[in-house]
Amino acid sequence: MCQSKQCKVEGCENKKKARGLCNKHYTRFSRYGTHKLLHEVVSVKGKPCEVNGCKETQKAKGLCNYHYFEEWKRKKTKVCSINKCSSKEYTKGLCQNHYMRQRDEKIEKLEKLG
Repeated sequence: MCQSKQCKVEGCENKKKARGLCNKHYTRFSRYGTHKLLHEVVSVKGKPCEVNGCKETQKAKGLCNYHYFEEWKRKKTKVCSINKCSSKEYTKGLCQNHYMRQRDEKIEKLEKLG
């Protein structure tokens, strides 16, 4: 008896990987318990980037690769939480200068107690 090497999902021509499903459908099954889509996939293929004047095609969230990455960087970049300081956040909401100053003050207090 000849068994098919093709994914058992109707219309899929990919090679099967496990449980008779291809990699895409098996991954979806293991994550969500079904190989079917949970929501409609909207194709943005060929649509232009939503940024005025940009003629590149959309890749994610209505933006081309360049504008999506710029938006991601902008959202990720945070500034120091100390009033009137516009330096980039280093850690714990503070820039490197304010963080080191705060850390050194704590060390001084500990040394005085010791």
